[in-house]
Amino acid sequence: MDTLEKGAVRSQGYRWLRAPELTVILAIVLVMLGFTVAAPATFLSLRNVGSFLTVAAQLGAVAVGAAVLMIAGEFDLSAGSNFVFSGVVIASLAQAHWPLALALLAGLVVSTLIGLINGLITVWAKIPSFITTLGAWLAWYGLSLALSGGNFVYVPTDSALLGVLGGPLGHQFYASSAWWLVLGVVAIVLLRRSRLGNWIFAVGGRAEAARAVGVPVIKVKLFCFAFMGLMCGISAIFLLAQQGSMSSLYGQNTALDAIAASVIGGCSLFGGVGSVLGAMLGALMMSMLDSGLVLAGAPTFWYQTFVGVIIVLAVIVNTAISRRILQAK
Repeated sequence: MDTLEKGAVRSQGYRWLRAPELTVILAIVLVMLGFTVAAPATFLSLRNVGSFLTVAAQLGAVAVGAAVLMIAGEFDLSAGSNFVFSGVVIASLAQAHWPLALALLAGLVVSTLIGLINGLITVWAKIPSFITTLGAWLAWYGLSLALSGGNFVYVPTDSALLGVLGGPLGHQFYASSAWWLVLGVVAIVLLRRSRLGNWIFAVGGRAEAARAVGVPVIKVKLFCFAFMGLMCGISAIFLLAQQGSMSSLYGQNTALDAIAASVIGGCSLFGGVGSVLGAMLGALMMSMLDSGLVLAGAPTFWYQTFVGVIIVLAVIVNTAISRRILQAK
C-alpha cells in the first residue's frame, strides 16, 4: 500500500462513528423527543415509523450515491431527473409487456449510464460537475415528460419481484428499508475497507497528489458518477414497488435533498471528507422531520425552512469539530 493510501486509511481510522455522525444521532434524538411531545399518539406509532423509514430509504439510497460522489469531490444535480426517467423507463417497458425482471434491469442500466455520461462529460470537457449535471437535470426531465406524456405510468402492483424489492412487510413496513440498509453497509465497506475507497478519499482530497502516485483519478471519478446513477435507479425501484407508478411530478427536490442529507451527515462540499453512514443518518433525520411536521399540523413550507437551518448549523458544527481535531494533532 502506498503512502497516500496509508494516509487515507489513517485519516478514516476505521471508526464506525465519527464526530459528524454522532452529531446527527444527537439531532435525531432531539427531533424524536420533540415530535413525540408534539404528537405523542402518532409519531412513534408503528404506522408512522414504517412511513418515515420508507421515505428515508428512497431518499437515502440516492444519498448513499451522493455521499460517495461528494467524497470524490463532485456533485450530481441531475439525480432527481435520473430517478424519474429510469422509473418511467421501467414502467413503460412493463406496460409494453417486457418481463418485469428485464424491465428493472434495463432501468438500472439506463440510470447507471446517465451517471456515467455525466462523468464522461465532466472529465472530458473539464467543466464543473455542477454545470454538467445542471444541464443533465433539465435534459432528462424533459425526456421524462416526453416519454410519459406528463402522465402517471403504472407497473403491475401484484408482482412478486417488486414485493421482494420494496413491497410491504406486514402492514407497516416496506422491504425497501431493509435493502437500503444493505446498500449502506456495502458502500461503507467499500469506502472503509478497500483500495478503491482509499482512492475515492484521495481523489476528493488531493486529486493531483493522487494522480502523482498512480491513482487512476479519471476512472475513480467515472465509477463514482456511475454509482450515483445506479443508486438513483434503485431508489426509483423502491418507489415503484411501494406506489406502483412513476410520474415526472416526483423527484423535484431529490438531488438537493440527497446533497443536504450528505452535508448534514458530515460530507464536505470540497471533497475528501465524509461518510455514507452520516448521509444515511441525515436522510433519516430529514424524513423524521418531514413526518413530524405533518403530524404536528405545521405548514409544509416549514420543512424547507428547518432543513435549510440544519444544513448551515451542520456545516458550522462540523467545521468547528474539524478545526479542533487539527489543532489537537
